Amino acid sequence: MKLKEYLSMKDMTDAQFSELLGKERSVVTKYRLGKVMPPLEVIAEIERATKGAVSFRDFLAPSSGVAAA
Repeated sequence: MKLKEYLSMKDMTDAQFSELLGKERSVVTKYRLGKVMPPLEVIAEIERATKGAVSFRDFLAPSSGVAAA
């Protein structure tokens, strides 16, 4: 499941999820929009925070213009 789908399903804002992760809201927004690829450590944190609903595989889907964080 994509991070965008997870946050929508949980009715959670980027700000709420960023607090959970301990990251800046703007960074979480970039992850959600697919503009930036989170580092592996952050992907692991996201996987834990979502109880596996969003996994590293969900970030591997091809998308154009995604920059590494």
